[in-house]
Amino acid sequence: MNLFRLTQKIFKKMTDEDFPQLFGCHYKLRCPALEFVKYICKVLSLDKNITNQVAKLKKDLLQIVNVREFSNEAEFIDPSLSFIIPQVKCSSHFLIIQFNYQFFFITKDDLFKMQ
Repeated sequence: MNLFRLTQKIFKKMTDEDFPQLFGCHYKLRCPALEFVKYICKVLSLDKNITNQVAKLKKDLLQIVNVREFSNEAEFIDPSLSFIIPQVKCSSHFLIIQFNYQFFFITKDDLFKMQ
C-alpha cells in the first residue's frame, strides 16, 4: 500500500477520539491522518539527499487531509515532554554532562488499531 492510499484510509476511518491522551504528551494530538503525514515526512526529511522530494510528498499528503502546506497545523511538533538532568558527573571520565530524557508512551493496542 502506498503512502497516499494509507493516508486516505487513516483520514476516512480514524477520528480525533482515536487518539488516547498519552502520558508524556504535552499537547492534544488532533487528526490521526495529519499526525501520520507529519511524522512520516519528518522521518524522511532526515535524509538530506531527498529534501525536495519530501517537500513535494508532504504538500501532496497534506492536500489529502485538507491542510495547507505552510499552515501552523502542518508544522511538526515533538509531542514528548523532556526531562533534563543538568550537571551529572561521570566519575570514570571526569566529565560533567546533561541528560535529556524524552517521554512518549504508547500501548501495543494503539499500534494495531488500524488492523
